[in-house]
Amino acid sequence: MTKSILETLLEKMNKEWEPYLKKLEKEKDEIKKLKLINKIREIDLSVTLKEFKKLTDNQWEKFVDELTEPIGKQSKLLEEKVDRLVHKRSKDPKEYKLYEKQKKVESDSLEKIFGIIENANLNKKSLERYLLLIFIRLFMLENTQLENNLRFYEFNQARNVVNQRLGFDYEWIVYLSLIQLHENLIKKKIEELKGEIKEEESIRSLISKLANLIKEKEKREVSLALLLSTGVKSARDIMTHEGYKHQVLKKDLEDLFAEILKLDQILYLHIEE
Repeated sequence: MTKSILETLLEKMNKEWEPYLKKLEKEKDEIKKLKLINKIREIDLSVTLKEFKKLTDNQWEKFVDELTEPIGKQSKLLEEKVDRLVHKRSKDPKEYKLYEKQKKVESDSLEKIFGIIENANLNKKSLERYLLLIFIRLFMLENTQLENNLRFYEFNQARNVVNQRLGFDYEWIVYLSLIQLHENLIKKKIEELKGEIKEEESIRSLISKLANLIKEKEKREVSLALLLSTGVKSARDIMTHEGYKHQVLKKDLEDLFAEILKLDQILYLHIEE
């Protein structure tokens, strides 16, 4: 079976990488490891540019197709997931229709951008300038990524602890945070309605107090079951007593977030479905 252009390129890269990868596996010194990783990146770029020079126009088009086909499939799957999520979270059909229109506008714009590039007929000098611009933008993205990593440093370190000691991932931390968010939304609303919060007051007491305050100050009835749903109560009980051995799945996270979002709508938008 004939190898694809991408497979041939990767094969040549691997051949060049191999001695450095073997050294990397055995190396203990962090600085030397970093130098080896950077050397592999340099080889990656060098081999890629060298092989690009050999490709005919037809081979180049085939190579681009090989690269974009799996990306296109993955993009389609991600788009379908986002569609389902937005549809699920939309309060009414109008909100989802707005999302669909926005998606269409973005799609049309992307198509026009590709058209502009394709019809620009750039010469070698213009291509070099555009390539430099892309490189600068990539550098800016790397800086943004580094900034985000620094912003979430403590979260990532906490995730490492959770993973190493409990065997769970980021879902566990976010799940715990959502439980605390629920309680703090309750407390904040009590404060806004000029209620008093006692030290170490139980969640049931807080819920009851808030329901009475809403009835008194906002002249509406809100059931206790809406303020402390079965899902939130179950999550609180599990994480309080057996959180250290409870694996949180993505579905658990989605369900709990839906409960928190519903609470926010009840408290501030007066939506009580």
